[in-house]
Amino acid sequence: MVKIDHRFPAGKNPDLRLKYLKGILNQAVRKSGWKRHLEMERNNPAFFQPARSRLVDAIQASLQTIGKRGKPLTRPGCTEAGYLAKIADQVLTIGPGVSYGNAHQPNERVKVAELEEAVEFYRELIKRLCFY
Repeated sequence: MVKIDHRFPAGKNPDLRLKYLKGILNQAVRKSGWKRHLEMERNNPAFFQPARSRLVDAIQASLQTIGKRGKPLTRPGCTEAGYLAKIADQVLTIGPGVSYGNAHQPNERVKVAELEEAVEFYRELIKRLCFY
């Protein structure tokens, strides 16, 4: 059995990629007589949000209001953003604390000060997006 857990890039159809991989696997085992089974372990849609958008601008302005700076980053990972992007115009994954090297690890943590700062940030962001 072959299991795949791969994050395909934005714009690539995971179902077509799986079909392609099954074809390659079929060719490899056709003459061997081996049995094979290929399945996609996870099929989260890829996601990409351009660095220039109303949402990114609102986030940058909200950070600036609380005396912080931010820089949009593209990171490999697996979130709900790909699913949400199917029904929303703009989507970002954002939150307090360090993600890489911390998330889904033993002793995963976020400092209380970062949570308090996040409350200020979210308050500013909600004002910008919902009340202006």
